[in-house]
Amino acid sequence: FQGMGGLMAITGHPDCEPGGGPQKVGIIASDLVCGMYASVAILAALQHRDHVSGNGQHVDLALLDTQVAALSHVGVGYLVSGDLPERCGTLSPTAAPSQMYQCADGPIMLVVGNDSQFKRLAQALGLPGLAANEQFDNNQARVRHRSILNAQREPIFLSKSKRFWIDRLSEAGVPCGPVNRVEEVFDDPQIHDREMVMSMRHGERERLPLLANPIKFSETPIQYRRCPPTLGEHTDEVLRELLGYDVERLTRLRTDG
Repeated sequence: FQGMGGLMAITGHPDCEPGGGPQKVGIIASDLVCGMYASVAILAALQHRDHVSGNGQHVDLALLDTQVAALSHVGVGYLVSGDLPERCGTLSPTAAPSQMYQCADGPIMLVVGNDSQFKRLAQALGLPGLAANEQFDNNQARVRHRSILNAQREPIFLSKSKRFWIDRLSEAGVPCGPVNRVEEVFDDPQIHDREMVMSMRHGERERLPLLANPIKFSETPIQYRRCPPTLGEHTDEVLRELLGYDVERLTRLRTDG
């Protein structure tokens, strides 16, 4: 559905660049988005039943529909203008400099959304005169002259580490952040502080690490009652309690394969 719903068409580098072409997002985006819409729809239907009509209703959702809806401003932009959105890799088509830059030990993501942020960026890079250059003195000009701007800045970012630039730019009030590998994500102090990893006892492991629910309720904290099941773990339970199968029938089914 990433392909059918347009997500792959707007993800990846332009065709003219090495490795260009549509790219699949690294997670099951369509399934997750549809699930989010489903949870909202169910809550809305319950609210209507409990406070308006007293009646339940059928909720109809499709994976493709929710993926198209998730195109958001990109989809609306095409409908209004008729202009096909282009794949831009990591850069923003409407702001500059706003893209990934390589540092000495890996990449960071930089997002400069207005002229005052660009002035602070120029100071932090040791190029205070950059913001006064008519090629870069407003966002539209910076977008038009992005390649010239990058030719000046890319060697500067490469000269120092990720940590150096993140600290320096954060102090200057310029939005930026590391492009973390997965192991770096789970080593991040923010992830630890937000308790985004939890563990449970499991039949095959004493402690099984799992992703925590990101929702934090002040009065009704999330409770974790069951681990993800092993294959067939609840077969007998489901057949007995929901379908009323007795031991004899379960034994016969198992014997018959």
